[in-house]
Amino acid sequence: MTTNQDAAATPDRPLSIAAAANLIGVSTHTLRKWESRHGIVIPQRTDTGRRFYDAEQVRSLQLVKQLLDQGHALSHLADLSGEELGLLLAKHDIPTPERSLGSVDLIGPNIARQLQGWGSVKALTRNVDEQHWLSSQPQPALGDALIFETNTLPEPTIEALVTLRQKHYERVIVIARMTSRRTRRHLRQQGITAIDTLVPVSTLLALLEHPPEIAPVAKPSPERFTVQQLAAVAAMTPTLDCECPNHIAQLLIDISAFEQYSRECKDTDPAEAKLHAFLGDIAGQARGLLETALIAVAEADNLDLKNIAND
Repeated sequence: MTTNQDAAATPDRPLSIAAAANLIGVSTHTLRKWESRHGIVIPQRTDTGRRFYDAEQVRSLQLVKQLLDQGHALSHLADLSGEELGLLLAKHDIPTPERSLGSVDLIGPNIARQLQGWGSVKALTRNVDEQHWLSSQPQPALGDALIFETNTLPEPTIEALVTLRQKHYERVIVIARMTSRRTRRHLRQQGITAIDTLVPVSTLLALLEHPPEIAPVAKPSPERFTVQQLAAVAAMTPTLDCECPNHIAQLLIDISAFEQYSRECKDTDPAEAKLHAFLGDIAGQARGLLETALIAVAEADNLDLKNIAND
């Protein structure tokens, strides 16, 4: 069992293989195979033969894990130094220990210790009692993101976290040991990432990343058909051998519904308004293309789309 003291390697406190594996996000068996088959990070050993890893070795292993996730082969990574691994990872533009992730409030008994030594995380607040911290809001200075570790999530705590997400933080990650799927689903709907256990540092860093900038999309044209017209086309018997008008009309009904849903989400979820506006525009662009397709097949099938709903 990994103790809290095993959560991060420092120059004067190396990690056991179990603690290192937990931090990296692989099994102890995997670390042993990396070592025996490929010579990746040969750990030091105690007098009794137990492996232990210093901070530099743990960092190299974390880089190897991230590069494996990007599709690199172990046989290639085995020949690279820690510096070379970092340079290779930088080409993928994903978080490394040296990449700045802004300022973060780390609230809870273990989270600050887990992220110890990662210069990319500038912790403004750390290792404080989570309920006391919540009750003392508003704080005079808040970070860009919040990682909130707690045992349970009573309703007042949920309400306070939702308020913090809406008013102060770009990112909120909640680590709750005892909570329900319903609660986690509710938090996700409020723009809060909810997980039920401590995850590897690489995963936390990825969760802290800001979403990529969304490229602008041209505003869609107004709808050319009513729901009644589309429903009539979807239900009719076409004269063509295929049923293209029916299928296209049904697709238009579904995509128009999603377009409307995205617009409504934009208005009711301020935290993700930009994303939902983008989704609405994309859906509208797809709707316009399908409307053009429906007109084309209607001409081939001699359908009067304007009057079909009145037939």
